[in-house]
Amino acid sequence: ALRDADQVNASCVAILGHSEGGLIAFLAADATEPDFIITLAGMHGTMADTLYEQSEAMIMASGGGQAGADANRVLQTAMFDVMRNAPQAEIADAMIAALTERGFLEEAARQQAAIWAQPYAVAALDLDPAQAMAGYHGPVHTFFGSRDLQVLAQPNSERLLAARDGSPTEITVIEGVNHLFQDAQTGLPAEYASAPHAMSPQSLAAIADAAEALIGQACR
Repeated sequence: ALRDADQVNASCVAILGHSEGGLIAFLAADATEPDFIITLAGMHGTMADTLYEQSEAMIMASGGGQAGADANRVLQTAMFDVMRNAPQAEIADAMIAALTERGFLEEAARQQAAIWAQPYAVAALDLDPAQAMAGYHGPVHTFFGSRDLQVLAQPNSERLLAARDGSPTEITVIEGVNHLFQDAQTGLPAEYASAPHAMSPQSLAAIADAAEALIGQACR
C-alpha cells in the first residue's frame, strides 16, 4: 500500500515492529520485501519462551524470589500443555481446571483462559520466527531497553544473531529504558503510566539515527 501511495518513494519502504510486532515484521517480509527492518523490543523467539522469560524477570524484580518464579513456571507449563494438546473447543475449561488444580484462584484462572484460549494465542504459542529471520537478507537494526522485563535483551539478541548469521544485523541496547522505551527505574509495567514521556528522547534520537543510516544503506 505504501509503495502505491502518492508522495512515497516506492524504492524505500521499510517495516518497523515493536514487541510482538518484531516477530511479525519478519513473518511479513517475504510477502512485502521491505528495504530494511527496524525492531523495537522485538520478540525474536517463541511466545512460550517469551512468557517464561518475562514472568521470571518480573517476579524476580518484584521481590518474589526464585521459588516464586519456579512455582509460576509450573503453572505456565500446565497452561501451555493444555494449549498444545486440548481440542480448541475445550481449551478454556481445561485451562481453568489445570490452573485451579495447582492452587490458582478460579477467577484468576478464568481471566487467564479468556486471554490464552483464543485461537490466535494457541496458534502463536510455538510460532518460531527463526526461519523468517534467516530468510530476510536485507539490513536489520533492532533496539532493546536495558530495563525491559517483557522482552529480554540478551536472549532475544542471541536468537536474532544466530538466525541471521551472515546477514547485516545491528543491535543497540538503550540504557535505563523499559519495554516502551521510557526512562524507568525497575522496568515493571506499573511504571508505564507514570513516565513523563511516551518514549525517552534518547530512544527517539537513536531510532531516528538508525533509520537515517538504513535509508542511506538500503535505499536507492
